[in-house]
Amino acid sequence: EVISKTILQTLSSSDDSKSKNEYNYSARDLLVLGSIWYLPPDSPRDPSLGIKPARVNIVEGEKGVYFPLNQKVKSGAYFRVHHNPRRFPAFHRYDWGASFSDSRFFSPPNNNTLNKKRPGVVVDEDEDLGYRIIMKPEGIPIHATVDNVVENVSVGVQNDILRRMGSTREELLEKRTVEEALLGGRRRKQKMEPLIYVSTPQRLDHDTSGLVAVATSLEFSSYFAKLLRKKTDMQMKTMDKGCRQNEKEHDYVKKKYKCLICIAPKKGLSLYDEKVRLENLKNETIVHYLEPSIRAPKNFSATQFNSSWSQCLMTITGVGNIFPIRGGIAAEKLGLDLWGSFDAIPPTCMAVAEVEVNLLTGRTHQIRGQLSSSGFPLVGDVLYEGGVTIDSGIADSYMKCERLSLQCCELSFAKPMLTKTKRGKLVFQPTNDLLTWRIESAWWTSKFEEYVSNAKTDESKTISCQDENEVIMLKNKSNVAADSLTITSRDLPPRISIEEGTHKYIIIEAREKVSD
Repeated sequence: EVISKTILQTLSSSDDSKSKNEYNYSARDLLVLGSIWYLPPDSPRDPSLGIKPARVNIVEGEKGVYFPLNQKVKSGAYFRVHHNPRRFPAFHRYDWGASFSDSRFFSPPNNNTLNKKRPGVVVDEDEDLGYRIIMKPEGIPIHATVDNVVENVSVGVQNDILRRMGSTREELLEKRTVEEALLGGRRRKQKMEPLIYVSTPQRLDHDTSGLVAVATSLEFSSYFAKLLRKKTDMQMKTMDKGCRQNEKEHDYVKKKYKCLICIAPKKGLSLYDEKVRLENLKNETIVHYLEPSIRAPKNFSATQFNSSWSQCLMTITGVGNIFPIRGGIAAEKLGLDLWGSFDAIPPTCMAVAEVEVNLLTGRTHQIRGQLSSSGFPLVGDVLYEGGVTIDSGIADSYMKCERLSLQCCELSFAKPMLTKTKRGKLVFQPTNDLLTWRIESAWWTSKFEEYVSNAKTDESKTISCQDENEVIMLKNKSNVAADSLTITSRDLPPRISIEEGTHKYIIIEAREKVSD
C-alpha cells in the first residue's frame, strides 16, 4: 500500500478517543506538519541500540527520511502517527520580517483579521555577525515539536530569509539537486548542508514571550552557545567559593525577565505580610535544586538530595506594586483579564505583583519552578499552581496554549569579534563591548493601566494594599500598650457594616479623650 493509505487506515482503526483524528487531518496534512515517524522493516525497535524513528518528509532534501506519497510500504515497516498534532495559530498572526513595535505587538490581530497588517517581531539584526534579535510571542515554540515542524520561530525566520532572497524552498532544493547531479552525486556521501542556516541557541518555553537571539550563521550559533555554557559554569564556581567575581570578567550573557506572580497569603497573614516577604527576597540569590527528570512539572527543592540534582540560581532585582484581584469590580475585572476565566484563578490568590528576575543559571522551567517553590507562582501557570486547569476536551487542550506571565525583557551579550586560531580557523571571540536590548512593556501592562483608571471610581473596592501600609504605620507609631487603654462604647464611632470577605480594614483616628 502507498503511505497515505497506510496512515488513513491507522487513523480509522483506532478506537481510543484520545487518538481520534478530531480535526479531520488528511494523510498529506499530517505529513506536511511532520507528524509521521518511520522505521524500516529490518531496523531494531529498541532505541537503546542507537536506531530511532526518523520524521517522514514528502519534500526531498529536508531533514528526516524522504518518502514520496506514491512509494510502496513494505510489510513490517513501523510508523508512529500523531493523530492530533499540536497547532500554534499565533505563528500566523505575526510578520517575521517586520520591525517590532510594542503598541502593535501586544495587540495582534486574531485569526479572523489576518488580512490586516500583522505586527513585526524583529528588534535588531546584524547580517555580518549572523544574528537576529526577535521579540518572541507567547504560544509559539522556538523549534520543531515532535508532531509539528512548520509552526515555530526557526521556520518563521527561515521563511523571511527565503522571501528576501526572492526564492522558495522548492527552488533551492531544485538548484541543489542540479548541483549534485553535476558533481556526480559526490555530495551525497557528505552530510547534507541545510538550505538556509537558522539556529536557536537560546531557549524560551512556547508559552513564554520575550527577547530571543536567533543565529543565522554557524559561527554565531557556536559563539552564543559557548557564552551560555561559560556563564552557567562560572556561576557554579562562584557559589562554590562563596564569593562573587567581577561580572565583567565572565558575565557575557545576561537575561532578565518580567514576571507577574500570584500573591496568596497564608492563614493569619495579610497582603502586606506577603509584600514584606517578597521585598526581603530582593537582591538575594535564590537557590534551589532541580531533580533530573524528563517529565513536567519539574521538582525544585531547597535541599540537594544527591549530586545529580542541578543547582538553580536567580535573583529578584525589582518588585512592583501589588494589585488586588478580589474585593471590587475593578479588581475582579483585572483577574478576569489576566486569567481569562474566573474558574482558572487559584482560589487562594488575592492579588498579583510584577517582579523582575535576573536568571543566573538556565534550567528547564527554572523561573516558574523557583518562584512557585518560594510561594509566588506565575499567573496562569497551571503546572506550578498559578492557575486552575479547565478541562475543555482533548481537542481544545491540544490547540490552545497557556498565556504565561513571563517575558524575557532584557538580553545582553558581549559583541563578538572575528579572530583566527593557531590552526587558521576563523571563530568569534567576546569583546568588552556589551550589546543590550530591553523591552519595558509586557502583555499585562495595559491591564494594570486599565485597573488603575477603573479603581479611581470603583466604590465597591474593599481591598487596598495602601490601606494596609497605613495600618502598619499607625501601629508602629503607637507608644501606648493596647491593654493599658480603657475604652467604652461612648468613645467609639457609630457602628458600620461591611460585606463578607477577608482582609478588610477600617482606619480610624484615635483622639485624646476630652472628658467623661
